[in-house]
Amino acid sequence: MNFKTKKIPWFEGCGIKEISYISDNDAWYFGFSNGINLRIDSCWRITDKKRILLGSCDHLQKFGLPQPIDGSTKATALLSKLAVRSAHIREISGDLVIYFTQSVCLEVLNNSSGYDSWQLNGPKGQEIIAQGGGHICFLNK
Repeated sequence: MNFKTKKIPWFEGCGIKEISYISDNDAWYFGFSNGINLRIDSCWRITDKKRILLGSCDHLQKFGLPQPIDGSTKATALLSKLAVRSAHIREISGDLVIYFTQSVCLEVLNNSSGYDSWQLNGPKGQEIIAQGGGHICFLNK
């Protein structure tokens, strides 16, 4: 199935600077090297050509391991050495897909018909908000 997408050009070539989870507001923050900041209030996952490498719901799960998974640490390990190839918004759903080198993707799912799912702040004051129902709001400051 092909999705109609809108490309976000200011992502190309940048990398991950930091990833954190703030439990007080149940939100994830992805900071990129060129000043892009992404706040995620919904589900996300990191994939490669073969499988899901990590999902936001894996955070603090033990899965039979000696210690629970720290989603921030693992996501940083998976993405920090990669560069962004491109980023796109799926127009029908408002999902954000960021394509990295080595065929790795960060997929941010807009999973509500009413709530905002993610917010992106660009390097020159641009703002994109994924609203409920798949609507995307583009703001320039």
